[in-house]
Amino acid sequence: MPPQASGAEEAARDRGRPLPYRVARWGKFWSLEPLFADLRSYLVAKGGPRPKLDDLVLAVPAHGDRRRIVEVLGRADDVAAVLRALLCATGVRQGFADAVREEAAAVGPRAMRVDRDRRDLTALPTFTIDPETARDFDDAVSVAREGSGFRAHVHIADVSYFVDVDGEIEREARRRTSSVYLPLFAEPMLPAAL
Repeated sequence: MPPQASGAEEAARDRGRPLPYRVARWGKFWSLEPLFADLRSYLVAKGGPRPKLDDLVLAVPAHGDRRRIVEVLGRADDVAAVLRALLCATGVRQGFADAVREEAAAVGPRAMRVDRDRRDLTALPTFTIDPETARDFDDAVSVAREGSGFRAHVHIADVSYFVDVDGEIEREARRRTSSVYLPLFAEPMLPAAL
């Protein structure tokens, strides 16, 4: 009786997404060793990118006990490759579809309009209070002279204001539910253009 697929493997297969593996040798054959999940090892099917030993790859079912490599992520000792593999293993969405990026780019001209519920404070000299190492620059302050004193303004980005209800961006944000922050990079919930 052939080995049974694990629950994690069945769930990923049902969603049609590639899973991460480390390339190894099994006798004279290339094999794929599982990462992060309770998966079994597989032989490499022909076709697809050609990895090196100890590369991290994404693979999909091919036939029988074989998996076809669809992408080489990098070396197993490369932190960025390991983090990308982790995102893939956990189903974190990476990048944005063209429709989402296009909708975000179209926000630009609309962003400068001021409606009755908002005041235009763009004339105030304003600077971010986020550190240089921040992934999101969404907090800022400004100080303006007012009479014999000063008025301090604390500005918090309200990106959701520019997201159309049930538009491409909102649907994608609902799928993601949050931004994911890792040591080297982040996968944002909303496109950077916003």
